[in-house]
Amino acid sequence: MRGYDDSNTPDDLTDDRFYVNDPYTNWIGHSNGENREFDYATISSWFNGRMITFNPALDKEKRKYSTIVDTNKVQLDNIDAKDINGNYIWREYYGASGNWRYSNEDASLHSAKWAPNLPIDGIYEIHAVFNDNEIGEDIKYEIFYPENSELPIGMKSVKQENGGWKDIKLGTFYLKEGSYVKINDVPSQANIDAVRFEYISPPKPIDLILLIDTTGSMSDDIAEVKSSASEIVQALNSKGYDYRVAVADYRDFPFGGYGDFGDYPYKLRHPFSDSTLGITFAIYGLSIGNGADWRESVYTALVSAMKDTCKEPLCVSSNYGWRKGVNKAIILMGDAPPHITDPYSVDYNICPGGCTIEDVDYWSTNIDPVVVYSVAIGSDPTTYSAFSEISERTGGKVYTSPSASDIVDTIIEVIGDIGDAPNLGVSVDVNPKIIETNPGESATYSISVTNIGSIVDSYNISIDPQNFAGTYRAYPTAIQTSWMNLDKTSVEVMPTVTETASLAISVPNNWAGMEDVIYPLDVTAKSTTDDLISNMSSAEFKVKANKRSMIEYSKLETIWLSELIQSSSIHDGIKNSLLVKLTNSKLKLEQALLNIDSGNNKQANNMLSASQNIIGAFINQVEAQYDKKIMQPDAEMLKEKANKILQDIESAKKI
Repeated sequence: MRGYDDSNTPDDLTDDRFYVNDPYTNWIGHSNGENREFDYATISSWFNGRMITFNPALDKEKRKYSTIVDTNKVQLDNIDAKDINGNYIWREYYGASGNWRYSNEDASLHSAKWAPNLPIDGIYEIHAVFNDNEIGEDIKYEIFYPENSELPIGMKSVKQENGGWKDIKLGTFYLKEGSYVKINDVPSQANIDAVRFEYISPPKPIDLILLIDTTGSMSDDIAEVKSSASEIVQALNSKGYDYRVAVADYRDFPFGGYGDFGDYPYKLRHPFSDSTLGITFAIYGLSIGNGADWRESVYTALVSAMKDTCKEPLCVSSNYGWRKGVNKAIILMGDAPPHITDPYSVDYNICPGGCTIEDVDYWSTNIDPVVVYSVAIGSDPTTYSAFSEISERTGGKVYTSPSASDIVDTIIEVIGDIGDAPNLGVSVDVNPKIIETNPGESATYSISVTNIGSIVDSYNISIDPQNFAGTYRAYPTAIQTSWMNLDKTSVEVMPTVTETASLAISVPNNWAGMEDVIYPLDVTAKSTTDDLISNMSSAEFKVKANKRSMIEYSKLETIWLSELIQSSSIHDGIKNSLLVKLTNSKLKLEQALLNIDSGNNKQANNMLSASQNIIGAFINQVEAQYDKKIMQPDAEMLKEKANKILQDIESAKKI
């Protein structure tokens, strides 16, 4: 849609004129190609099934504007392009070639910039649209992120040749808010008009570490990588990744004959970032060391890279600096195999017993996982075999680069393969985080399972009640399976979508507890595609103690004391007499429970007092046999437990 100030009154929109145009179907509404004119009152209307809407008030200071509104396309015409100083550069009228030809008279400002208001961050195809009725010079389009105006994320030279209107694809890129296309040093009569941004899909998020052997034998390869650093970064951009890249290198331990002075088993050169300039400079900054022996500290470097907690400017200890739910990869590049065991990694506090392939396997799995793509440089079979095992164990792939001249092409191939791997991820949440209930009642939790991966996946939901083990005087010490009812044990979820399940927990009426109890429970959602992909959320279930639960607990105490006496070496006659007393005490407690259930609290207390009297007789008998038929340690223990029962029954009577 194009518009202009009809009467040179920029603050009065009602007298302005607007024209609706679609570059895919020419002028909408007229087959003869004429403009269809609208006044301010009718600037929103249906054309060919597409809703075209325009609000001139948003751009009234510009006075000339051109916008295409579509569900997945944003097109900026020449009127929207600015020069490097932010000035609009095309002619102030429509006609002849004025609406598509660059015609700025000031040669010092021969540049243009298209900065779209993108509806969403994601992967976009970028197209250049221009009329080639007259042959002009070739134009180089460059694509930039907003934070870096020096190093483009991509570029393409477009050939100018006679042939009418052209629509040339510049490439596919991950774009975020503020991204833009720019051309510099444009000839004054260049044929350039519009740039179109077509949304393709959400970005594929990737966290990537470039881990490079920088020992002396790698000098030619490092030189090649450094000279092509920008090409490597542009390969990431061209794939449409939402990426963060860290750069690290390794040599060997600087002692014990493994390496020389100044060597190291691992060094982080650049933390995770999406700065094309920062990543490029980090690769440029790699330098060559020694390495001494043949094998290198490969395992120590890999484990260090995986669990290094400072890969971000602000260190994140959880998940080791990696983002959750993204593809995590390491590109390992080297020409020498690892030590079978890295003994000196103990001195660096990396692996307790010295790093091995088992440690690499463990940490790869532990972090979500981290997949290693290995590039074996040269033709050494031992290196290839070791790198193959590393990649196989971590779910990656091994590549070969016979010479330095092949290394960059191999790296770019790996970058493409990383993106082809499906991104799996899940997030689970339980709400509310704590529920309070009473014995005999139920409560329900909502479990939300979100697919944070890029493909449809199914997830198994499991509940893992945790044991409070001695924290409270209650029984049982964990939520029982018979208490729980999970309405869905598995859910299939589309990418970015959340599905819910319900967990109902019913506390039995005969729950036993002298105090309020908080039961912890963990809920886990695990991918059926890859059981290494899982996520856990925790919640708490609080059960409040009451008179009935206290009596139940006191009854359990008499049972536990009976079992203790039964297994003891006390004289049989005394043992039987004590057991009878405990049985009778338990019967009184059971009668008290019946009275509680019928609402007769007074009679329940009478039964509790009767139970206490019997326990008192139990204590008297133990004291009478003290250090006679009941040995002193046993007698003290029996008295202590019996007195505790008396106290607990007394607590129940007070409610």
